[in-house]
Amino acid sequence: MRSPLFSKGHTHTHTHKKKIIIIEMFKSLLKKEKKSEKDPSNPVGSSMEITSLLRAVASGKLRKVEEALSQIVSPDSLNSPDVRSGMNSLHIAASMGFEAILRRLIDAGISVDKLSIGPGTYSGTALHFAALEGRDVAVLLLLGVGASYDIPDSQGRLAVQCAIDECKGGSFAVLMRRILKRESWQSALRF
Repeated sequence: MRSPLFSKGHTHTHTHKKKIIIIEMFKSLLKKEKKSEKDPSNPVGSSMEITSLLRAVASGKLRKVEEALSQIVSPDSLNSPDVRSGMNSLHIAASMGFEAILRRLIDAGISVDKLSIGPGTYSGTALHFAALEGRDVAVLLLLGVGASYDIPDSQGRLAVQCAIDECKGGSFAVLMRRILKRESWQSALRF
């Protein structure tokens, strides 16, 4: 059964009233968002802050990322994921290969080994996303700042396995060189 708000067969006046109700509901939600954004007791910041940062990162423009970072109240907000994709800003920057943005987010204190989370979605670290997309520079940068290469994704694969599965030869080579420098051949090849 349809909600009376969205049922068919009403006159123009009813349609106008529906629009007003929807607009008022939206305004109410925005007021709540703005209040939580300004509330210093909010431990993870607002979803507006998170969305703003995620959009800035996806744009690939460092200036926009800087602006969004200046609005972050809590450092915990940096690691907060997008509600739909489960990816945080570092995951997005790594998968897109935005080197300058990756550096800036890392300097801001984002966790390099945080797994993406989301209901029924792929879960991996920024290193997994960079390897899956063949972003060799991002892979090098993440490894250089200490990203763990031995964390499995939601399918049980290491980042090096993701590079192999997706035929990303450059990322595979970068990962293998790093692994072989730190580990013996036997432990590196046990996957």
